Amino acid sequence: MWNAFASGEPVDLGGADGDEPATVRAEVIAALLRGVRPPEPGQAPGLLLRRARITGVLDLTYAQVTAPARLEECRFDGEPDLTCASTRGLAFASCELPGFSGRLLRVEGNLDLRRSVVRGRLSLIRATITGELRLHGARLLNPDGWALFAGGLTVESAVFGAYPLREASPEHPPLVVEGGVRLAGARLLGGVFLGGAQVRNPGKVAISGENLTVFGRMVCDKGFTAEGHLSLPHARVDGELSFADAVLTDADAEISLNNAKVDDLNLRAAAPIASLVDLRHARCNVIRDDPATWPARVALDGLAYDAIDAPDRGPDVAGRMGWLRRDVHGYRPQPYEQLAALYRRLGDDADARRVLLEKQRRRRRELRAPSRMLGRLLDWTVGYGYRPWRAALWLIVMLAVGTAVFSAWPPAAVTTGRRFDAVMYTFDLLLPISAFGLREAFIPVGSTRWLAYGLTAAGWLLATALLAGITRALRRD
Repeated sequence: MWNAFASGEPVDLGGADGDEPATVRAEVIAALLRGVRPPEPGQAPGLLLRRARITGVLDLTYAQVTAPARLEECRFDGEPDLTCASTRGLAFASCELPGFSGRLLRVEGNLDLRRSVVRGRLSLIRATITGELRLHGARLLNPDGWALFAGGLTVESAVFGAYPLREASPEHPPLVVEGGVRLAGARLLGGVFLGGAQVRNPGKVAISGENLTVFGRMVCDKGFTAEGHLSLPHARVDGELSFADAVLTDADAEISLNNAKVDDLNLRAAAPIASLVDLRHARCNVIRDDPATWPARVALDGLAYDAIDAPDRGPDVAGRMGWLRRDVHGYRPQPYEQLAALYRRLGDDADARRVLLEKQRRRRRELRAPSRMLGRLLDWTVGYGYRPWRAALWLIVMLAVGTAVFSAWPPAAVTTGRRFDAVMYTFDLLLPISAFGLREAFIPVGSTRWLAYGLTAAGWLLATALLAGITRALRRD
């Protein structure tokens, strides 16, 4: 290995099948990477080591490593320490490590951990990777803490936890994480691809991404499984955040996207989402969902969106209002206003009015008894101003009843020279102010007086409800 380093030739220290691999001291590797052997003219130095057992601690703290290093199928006895190091491309492929310390590490190129097993914390706090972070088929095992601790990480290309365009198979196993993944404040400039990944941290936070920024796609699809809370408050995804065909049936797999900004949010999971989806004060250009997999509980207050896309044109307005009724915080006016605004943008004013009418009915349940009674009156008469034609129906019904009664039992004339007309008389009673003077010219007799009083009172109530409802509707629209 010492001699091969100068030319970058590969060194394989594996023995015959079943034999123990040769042992290499970590300080020897560290010395080579720190430049103990100066490069020879015309040679490109590099470390390519296969199937070795590495004893001791690979200490590269603050090192300036100019030669690429690739270790494959190696087993480390100690946790490599690359705190504040600067390296070229760095690979620990199919290795076994008790942990990895890369705080403030800078990698000019890719950091490759494909198929490796890390039995401890993989720490990349505020690290910078100018290429890709490759975690295809890796197993990050730290069930009592953070398996990947990468707050403030910057990856200028993509983070890969899945083989692109390939289904999980023995040849292409998924990323498995036992413990939490912390990406708070990370900047991932080429996207995150976690299709088929399995993140298990039951009862705790599976993925923590407060203030995470992703330029491109954050893909948690194709059988992605989470046991634990997916916490992404104040995250920003300039592209698609997809849970399409994900398995989120764990009761602890709550998705928190409050105050997040996502261009395209896909919630079409493989099965109904078992836990809460918190979208309070989030901003999405498009939400893609499916009524068949709607979560049982949502939090929607403050959510803003420009469009909703659902299979087969999605549910009708009644079904979409059922989505709003799943809000764990009960009645909130903003989700109804937002949905009505969407229907108005689509040119469907009738459905927009249905949503706003339902908003008033939900609000009525929160009021005190007198206000609830007034609300019911407004609903029965004019539908809170969104059904003004109901006033005409009530008017026709009362006009028909009054006409029939007063035709059979005409009132007594107070003055002479006026011809009695049952229709006009009833209509005059229904108006808040007498327009035809028939109310003063004829006085009902007997039990018809109570009908006249009732028609007058009903006219006042109908006029009041009509004005209040229309004013309410105009003020909100």
